[in-house]
Amino acid sequence: MATHTPVFLLAFANDRAGSFLRSIAAENRQISEILRKLEEENYCELIVLPDANIRDILRVFREKRNRVRLFHYGGHADDYGLLLNSAKGQEEMLDAGSFARFLGMQNKLKFVFLNGCSTLEQSRQLANAGVGYVIATNQQINDRTAQEFSRQFYESMANGFGVEAAFQEASAGVQAATGGNTRALLFEPEASPADENGKLPWELHAGPSADPAWHLKLLESDVVAERAINLVGANRLEKAVKTLATHFKETEDRERFGELKVINRQLKDVDRKSRIGVLSDSESVQMYQRIADSLIQLANSMRSARGGGAQDEWEL
Repeated sequence: MATHTPVFLLAFANDRAGSFLRSIAAENRQISEILRKLEEENYCELIVLPDANIRDILRVFREKRNRVRLFHYGGHADDYGLLLNSAKGQEEMLDAGSFARFLGMQNKLKFVFLNGCSTLEQSRQLANAGVGYVIATNQQINDRTAQEFSRQFYESMANGFGVEAAFQEASAGVQAATGGNTRALLFEPEASPADENGKLPWELHAGPSADPAWHLKLLESDVVAERAINLVGANRLEKAVKTLATHFKETEDRERFGELKVINRQLKDVDRKSRIGVLSDSESVQMYQRIADSLIQLANSMRSARGGGAQDEWEL
């Protein structure tokens, strides 16, 4: 796995002795299957902790320093923390305030999903600590409901939706499944006030650092640079050009796209002259090498830049 590849971390925990969550294993399996496909396409490195404890969660964040973009938790929780399984097989509580401060130090963490009961206060702490997007619950929910909502949400995300759009689509999906009777989504639906019908138990909080353009298939500059350089090393210059062009369009990096257009014209010119025999073999090798060097230099200089532009600016 490339050293710059974003990491998606899934952590699950269950109460073995008390209130056992029957759908946690299914939630793990379904989300893992969705995100594993993205891993196979080199969009991410997926790490799953099926029996999570505090030590393992913190270890992943430290070992994958500033690479974790997504953290999902499934299990028992409340406003005060996440209920995990200790290394000795006992329960342990991950304190909400301390964990929020820790996650706030993870510079490139984009999104946290706390799919447990009554985690709303935790989401506020996370947003205040600097986490961009947080999904949390405003009351107790049943675990089958949690499983279904998370499945629909990550299916939308895996198809290129941003966090806000995926949240809206998953919300509409679970509402449709209940015929609008959203009290059926709760742990104790009969205890929910009648005027709460229609209100979903999940809430999306966007902090000051929330990035509306971020999605699971967004390739960051350092990842794209590494891919392009590897393609150049494999003498796949045309593929390297297309890889860089796609990224420059998405990030609206017009300056580097302009440089790439010049390189692309040079590549096409050398291809044409080589086919018709204008260049000798040694001349072709030298010119291809210069183009390869230019592509590597451009890839190594990549920085995302945002701005507007007409559609014809993005034609190679």
